[in-house]
Amino acid sequence: MENTALVFKILSITAFSLLAIVTLGVAYLTVSGWRDRRRRENERREMKMPTSATSFKPSASKPSKSKKTKR
Repeated sequence: MENTALVFKILSITAFSLLAIVTLGVAYLTVSGWRDRRRRENERREMKMPTSATSFKPSASKPSKSKKTKR
């Protein structure tokens, strides 16, 4: 009886350890994939954006309304 309890204890510790290792591995791969995808999207945006985009000011498509003065 004592030997089977010891075997079950060792197997349960091993199973939980392996489960933790696999879970951490999946979490690492998920986070690294997310970071890589974000980095690729940022690089794509930088390549599409012209270099003068930082100083770009949209032109006024509508004339500005000025206050009318009474005469």
